[in-house]
Amino acid sequence: MITIFTNPISIESLKAKEWLDESDIPYVEREYFDELVTLDEIKQMMTLTELGAEDLIAPEYLSLVKGTVANETVSLSELIDFIQEEPRLLKNPIIFDDKRLMTGFNEDEIQKFIPKEILSIEELDYFTEE
Repeated sequence: MITIFTNPISIESLKAKEWLDESDIPYVEREYFDELVTLDEIKQMMTLTELGAEDLIAPEYLSLVKGTVANETVSLSELIDFIQEEPRLLKNPIIFDDKRLMTGFNEDEIQKFIPKEILSIEELDYFTEE
């Protein structure tokens, strides 16, 4: 199941939800400010990134986080605690499932979340229409 963490005032979050809805792709929405991002969710998201927490942090907070972690003034577990307390640090939206993660909204990239069953049907429709 796809999980999407959103900020209700983010245009990118709204676009991502609209795309998922129009594509009939089921998802679970979690708003950063209504529900605390759990430790397990943060860990799962980090395992799906190339750079760990860096890939999840909003650009305007990245230098603060990178400097703090690099100087070892904050451990990874403290950083996770801080993210839980300050969800505005995270990019939005964050869309992920068991195998993939995407931050922000990109219409080409979000297509990787189309389930194989739906993709196969769309491909068949494409070939039978011609």
